[in-house]
Amino acid sequence: MNSVFDLSKTGTEASGSCTVGPMRAAQHFVEQIANREARQTLYRIKIELSGTLSASGQARGTDKAVLLGLTGAASATLNPHVINATFRAICETGSVTLPWGKNIEFDWYQDLIFIDDSIAYRPAAIRLSAFFIKDETFSAVYGFTEEGRVAGSRH
Repeated sequence: MNSVFDLSKTGTEASGSCTVGPMRAAQHFVEQIANREARQTLYRIKIELSGTLSASGQARGTDKAVLLGLTGAASATLNPHVINATFRAICETGSVTLPWGKNIEFDWYQDLIFIDDSIAYRPAAIRLSAFFIKDETFSAVYGFTEEGRVAGSRH
């Protein structure tokens, strides 16, 4: 076992879709932003969790997994001893540092939203939206299987 998130990679328990899948989705999302010319004008990322991710996401660590994914952390290589410290630092400073070094403001109450309705007709889904200075927005929706695999994404 390389990290605490490896526990959720086996079997069909819900924790795979609550941690590994959302972390991978956030990683994929910031990779998409990193390839955009406007990446340096990014000023906000909004996270919307729906379905089971909204209902039990905080208790199962979805919030932490998504924020860590935005920093570029990978479940297979993540040091379990830094999870809470990194999450706490993001919440206390009100900012998150993206993989290419860009630091953006992050307001827990405004930028992380728990939605009761489903997104993309999936029981567990996440919508990530990036906002750039020139009114440009880039969004992606990711749905998950019970094992935490991305079942589909829309940009």
